[in-house]
Amino acid sequence: MTTQFPPSTFPTMSLGAPANLIAASSNNIETTPPPPPADPSSVVAAIRSCSSHESSVRRPAEEQLQQWENAYSGRTLHATGYLTSLISIVERSDSVDENTNCRLLAAILLKNGIPKAFGVPLSEEEASSTNEERSLRQERAHVRNRLPALLFQEENATCALHLQLALSNIALFDFPKEWPTLLEDLVSTAGGTSGQ
Repeated sequence: MTTQFPPSTFPTMSLGAPANLIAASSNNIETTPPPPPADPSSVVAAIRSCSSHESSVRRPAEEQLQQWENAYSGRTLHATGYLTSLISIVERSDSVDENTNCRLLAAILLKNGIPKAFGVPLSEEEASSTNEERSLRQERAHVRNRLPALLFQEENATCALHLQLALSNIALFDFPKEWPTLLEDLVSTAGGTSGQ
């Protein structure tokens, strides 16, 4: 049994302008207030609301997801924990059909959010980093740490495809400088899961 989603279930999330171009744009752009923290329960609620046939429920949820994704780019960086929450949603392995759809949506949103979160240039020196940059570094490290295991454990082929695309997006931004052990991590994880 498959669930039919309305056409706008997946918010169209453009990659927008590269982060370094946004920072170089004119100074008359107002800074936006930080979005609320993206804890897993809030993200799940927004994802489920995106499946609603009622636009009064769906549109605010789509806007919230877009706001969390866009928090990684722009003039002011806001590390919200959005990608970490998406990873934790994908990690859930309940067999309920609704949860499978939620996990798939989370994998798609993770794949779509990677370019904004990993494309943000950060200070070269950790000591000169702001709190937001440190939080983003930690979130990036968490995603890099969890994604290979998730990919090899995923049983849903469509979800696995989006996780593969998310991993390849990270590799475009972080390999080899920020993630020099990518290949070793993949081989190690694949070797550890092949015996299971």
